[in-house]
Amino acid sequence: MLIACATHSIVAPPYDVLTDAPSAALAELFASSEPDALFQEAINRRMTGDSQGAIDRLAWLEQQGHGSSHVLYELALAHETQEDFSTAIAVYDLLLGRDTSQSVQQDAGFRRALALLGLGSPQLAVEQLLALPGGEVFNNTDRHTFDLGLGVAWMRSNKMGPGMELVLSTLEATADSNSIPWMRAMGWHALAFERLAQA
Repeated sequence: MLIACATHSIVAPPYDVLTDAPSAALAELFASSEPDALFQEAINRRMTGDSQGAIDRLAWLEQQGHGSSHVLYELALAHETQEDFSTAIAVYDLLLGRDTSQSVQQDAGFRRALALLGLGSPQLAVEQLLALPGGEVFNNTDRHTFDLGLGVAWMRSNKMGPGMELVLSTLEATADSNSIPWMRAMGWHALAFERLAQA
């Protein structure tokens, strides 16, 4: 089982869906919608910048027993978008404990590591990344995404040499790719921050 299960009580308290429960008026409105349609609306709201609207809908779905792995994953992402990393980690912990499939353990575990970076816990992020299952079967895109995340986490946890080497080599390997722009931006930002610190 991932490191998430061992450390979640240290990083964040267990997630309580009631803290995200929508107002009574919204709950009444949501009750008149099909769960699948409400879930899609939540995704659309998150992607257009309405993270709170997404959280209201996803928390309601979880509260009503419609909390699939997809619902919890999107709920954690919405909290990440709000930079509420502690709550995002708590939701990822719930998801990782509920769904032990390799795909969820990889995806949610990786996102949990990014939330740990956002929370300012790079060493825990490194531990989370190194505990991900199935790393030997990553495709190229996943491998590069993982390597950039690990390189940045190493840099932020004072393992500057190996971190910079991994980030630089991965940026070079993905120079002609448009598949992971956000992770490449994270890598460039980490390098720029370090060079400014040195200057």
